[in-house]
Amino acid sequence: MSVSLFTRFLRTPMSAVATSATPAFTVSSQQLFRRAFSTAPDMHIKFVTHDGSKSWTCGFKPGQTVLQVAHDNNIDIEGACGGECACSTCHVILKDADFDRLPEPTDEEFDMLDLALDVTDTSRLGCQIKLKESDKGLELKLPKNTVNQMVQ
Repeated sequence: MSVSLFTRFLRTPMSAVATSATPAFTVSSQQLFRRAFSTAPDMHIKFVTHDGSKSWTCGFKPGQTVLQVAHDNNIDIEGACGGECACSTCHVILKDADFDRLPEPTDEEFDMLDLALDVTDTSRLGCQIKLKESDKGLELKLPKNTVNQMVQ
């Protein structure tokens, strides 16, 4: 569905839509919105609890951060600093292969990870992982504990 068709639909007066004798198709504005702005069906990442007992598969749009996807899907990642790389409450743990395919963490991210609990060699901050199409299938493990340095 092209955006131009969506725009044309929005500009059509409702009287013209309601009185057309034989419409070529019938689609609601809600369906048009979903088609125009939804994520592609295969653009998903997976969040897993620290013990593997629960997981969530969540759609994403390229350009979103892991923290934004978590918040959009009610995944329990705090992100106390609002995604500014000023805390470690969005700490996630990646599989080795997933860690290797992402860009290197910055010095600022390493500094914040020094303050996190349960850090591993493949730990990252969710606010610093900006997702691309090539990141589909990424699996992120939530650590057992986090600490919010902003309230201590």
